[in-house]
Amino acid sequence: MSESINIGKNIRGIDSLDSDEWLWCLHCEKFFQGKELCSADESGERQSCPFCGTSGYGVDIYNWDDWCKDKNGNRKEHWPKEDSELNSGMRCQLGDMSPDNVSVIVFED
Repeated sequence: MSESINIGKNIRGIDSLDSDEWLWCLHCEKFFQGKELCSADESGERQSCPFCGTSGYGVDIYNWDDWCKDKNGNRKEHWPKEDSELNSGMRCQLGDMSPDNVSVIVFED
């Protein structure tokens, strides 16, 4: 049974995540679960990548499938299709970062 993890203030306005939620780091491009998040500072809020230490949910740390589509809404072929394909530490490169292929992720309330 999964538990809720306090992640504190972030750009998405979410203060907790399910410990089994799969995440992806923009810097090291690795997948991991919420329960692997590390504390970014003395506050105890867990928003740091366990592999490279970058932090910020919604800034550097994303839900695993937030970047799975290109600018036109097409699923990237190299991106896992479902979370059952994921392993902690598995790396998946973002791919083509040219302005024609990247769209801005907009978070809605």
